[in-house]
Amino acid sequence: PFPSADGSPIKQSLVLDLSLHDFAPDELLQDCPDLVFLIPYSKLYEILSDAEEVKDLATTGIPLNCRVIRDRLLLSSY
Repeated sequence: PFPSADGSPIKQSLVLDLSLHDFAPDELLQDCPDLVFLIPYSKLYEILSDAEEVKDLATTGIPLNCRVIRDRLLLSSY
């Protein structure tokens, strides 16, 4: 887990290591190289925080400005 019990980030130097072959049966991937996707825990924590913020806004009944949220998410990925 990347957030601690109190919600603060932990293990930020670790990465989630996923393989292309994790997502499809071997018979579909016979001619495909086994590409690896590395997602830093810090990025996962950031995505989780953004999702929780959107959920909190949605539950308060405040209209969401999806363009602002999308633009902020895009800018934070650089």
